[in-house]
Amino acid sequence: MPSAHSARRPRLLVSRPTLLASTLASTLACSLAGPQESPRIAPATLYFAPGQTTRTLSIHNPSDEALPLRKIRLDTATPDWGSFQLTDETLPREIPAGAAVELQLSADSQHFIGERPHGAPPRYRQGQARLLFAANGDRSVDLRFEPAAGDGLWVLLTKLGIFAALVAALALVDRRRALLKTIPWLLLLVVATLPWGPALCFGSLGEPLSSSAVRQCAEGYGGTALTLSAPTGGLLLCFALLLLGDLTRCAATLRGAAPATELRLGLRRLLCDLAMLLALAPALIGGASLDPAALIEHQLASGWGILSRPVAALLAFLALLQRPTRVRRIDPEELALAALYSLIFLGGWALPGPAAAIQPLPHGVFLALALLVSLAKIAGLVVLSRFLRRRTAERRQGAQSLHWWLLGLAAAALLIQALVSTYSAVA
Repeated sequence: MPSAHSARRPRLLVSRPTLLASTLASTLACSLAGPQESPRIAPATLYFAPGQTTRTLSIHNPSDEALPLRKIRLDTATPDWGSFQLTDETLPREIPAGAAVELQLSADSQHFIGERPHGAPPRYRQGQARLLFAANGDRSVDLRFEPAAGDGLWVLLTKLGIFAALVAALALVDRRRALLKTIPWLLLLVVATLPWGPALCFGSLGEPLSSSAVRQCAEGYGGTALTLSAPTGGLLLCFALLLLGDLTRCAATLRGAAPATELRLGLRRLLCDLAMLLALAPALIGGASLDPAALIEHQLASGWGILSRPVAALLAFLALLQRPTRVRRIDPEELALAALYSLIFLGGWALPGPAAAIQPLPHGVFLALALLVSLAKIAGLVVLSRFLRRRTAERRQGAQSLHWWLLGLAAAALLIQALVSTYSAVA
């Protein structure tokens, strides 16, 4: 006869084999799911300088679940932790799935002044600290203060190699290799001045980077800008060299025994170049900068110049089309003008569509794509202009005064743009 204790024992609703099978299944599912993906942190190191005391850190969560973000603090064990601070009003507590959060940091440059000679600017020292936080494990980001940024010798050699490859790629457009028979000064200056990509970040070619990380590399911290030289007013140097070449050829024609046809062609080339430069001016005024990198950044934010300044883009292209060129070989100046047109109206290296669409690409892939896009735009402009020039050759011979009309229309467009900009500034 069963005891009272055995009579009160509850009956199992699930058999032991079924319970064992479900336990094994859940254990197997957990093992297959694996650990949660680690967040992507960019930049891996934040560089501060006397002229750049604020930086943005991006933390991206690639997983399908929200990721807690905790224990955000400066490492008090580092020597200069008191010279840096987090400037966010409220710190984020989690990173949404598939999204990113940003942390704003600043550095007090006064704490890094090592010497202050009388009557001379202060001399800064290097500094270092570390930012700590927890996001699927303990994370850290180095914070560094550098007195100045500069490219080393091997960085300069890398730039020279890229520069030589670009010149060789443009020379391949001319199958007769006529580009290399004389020194194409304007083309060399344009290739050296224009940016051919956002920036080259060393050690990060295989991983996606945020815009703030790429911007830091372009400033010379952890990378370098993809331009050989960025002098102040570099575009003005290109424009001046273009007009100087036209005037030099006209003067040589007047001094020599060249036929009148050569003089007319030289004068027509000069007027077309003037018309193109006047047509480019409204886009430069809209971009409020003569810095090629700043012009590309402006078009990334507000759209290509051909969409925001369609009249100026059309006048500049007509001037490029009307410009006398050699029939059977590529003119170096034609390539240089196509590169300038691509920079100002087609976004230079910028890909079509929003910039955020290509953020997931690895940095090296994005750089290669940007370089190919730059070359494709230049080659496309040259091919299109030469095709249209051949198709409209007879009509252009009957419209000898078209370059004068282009010059007048470009000057009128520039005047209207200047008046609109002045009125907007006053209002």
